[in-house]
Amino acid sequence: TVKAASGVNFNLQVAGTLASFDESSVKEKLATALGINETLITLTATEVDSSSPRRRLSSSISIEAFVSTTSPTSTLASISGVTSDIAALLSTIGLTVEGVSSPKYVQRGSDGTELIYHPW
Repeated sequence: TVKAASGVNFNLQVAGTLASFDESSVKEKLATALGINETLITLTATEVDSSSPRRRLSSSISIEAFVSTTSPTSTLASISGVTSDIAALLSTIGLTVEGVSSPKYVQRGSDGTELIYHPW
């Protein structure tokens, strides 16, 4: 049996590499911005290689953030309200935020996969 967890998902794009990525510091700053406990946040980071033979661009990290919640409406509002604050907070630990996606409500199975709701 797969247990479902409700939450809010959003993505961050930051400059840097996985080798320099400090997950615990990012969780701490996000928790501070959202006014929640760090244990409610799950981060998945992947490196995005922007280099090409013709030009050298710095690498970026794509960070998927999942915030477990029983109140998705208020959590969506909280995240939407602090998007610009997230960039400022992460800059204090040396991260340059290149983008933040709009948050969305999702349900995840205990194995981490996103569950799709079909109304039929």
